[in-house]
Amino acid sequence: MKSESPQFSIRFLLAITAMVAIPMTGFTCVVNQRNAWRDKLARLAKQDVETVKQVVTDVEEVRAKLGRVPESQSELETILGRKLPKVHDNGYPTSINYRRTGDDSYQLQYELWATDDWIFDSTIPDAGWVQHFY
Repeated sequence: MKSESPQFSIRFLLAITAMVAIPMTGFTCVVNQRNAWRDKLARLAKQDVETVKQVVTDVEEVRAKLGRVPESQSELETILGRKLPKVHDNGYPTSINYRRTGDDSYQLQYELWATDDWIFDSTIPDAGWVQHFY
């Protein structure tokens, strides 16, 4: 008896290859998108650290220029010549808000969904940005 080796047609081999390749390609695309999103979030987080430092510096420069703190956020933005910057809550832009709290004091605040408010109080500048839970 002569044993015959199994024969596969080219069509069959292409079909098997496609059945493996198509899901693997989809999986690779999903992983690449997830990695790109994580990279973007990491880049934004680094940028946000600098943004919150810079906005304090900007307000302090305006205070020095005026000899007082601005009356409102709109006055501050008019003097700066731009809107206050935004930080990112899991990739979504969130506004930083200014509020005058006294003759020579102010607070800056932004809210992140997962961590409540972050507040900078000019009366305790050494504390920096402090997380406030509700």
